[in-house]
Amino acid sequence: AGAQAEAATARALAALTRGEHDAAEEAAREATFARPDDARAWAALAEVVLARRRPVEALARARWSLGLAPSAWAWIVAAEAAWSDGRVEEAEAAAAAAAGLAPDPALARRLARLREQLGE
Repeated sequence: AGAQAEAATARALAALTRGEHDAAEEAAREATFARPDDARAWAALAEVVLARRRPVEALARARWSLGLAPSAWAWIVAAEAAWSDGRVEEAEAAAAAAAGLAPDPALARRLARLREQLGE
């Protein structure tokens, strides 16, 4: 189940990069079904549904991921989803949590853009 979830998560992120949102969501959901305790799979699903402009669902999926294993990625998705849904204080708190986890360079750039939008 672990290898299946990893492969499905990778397919979801690749499809998302190509702008294939239906395929991305299908693969991300497959990953969470294959391994419901996989925080990365839930973060990927959060990323996909946020890209599909469903911030409330994205925030719920990011929170689920964070409950399994906190990561800078899930915190950043949570912050972006909260911001998109008008929850500024929640976005600020999530951005601060992400910053505390030393995100990789690509995530750090996303975080910097978000913090700029938040006026930090």
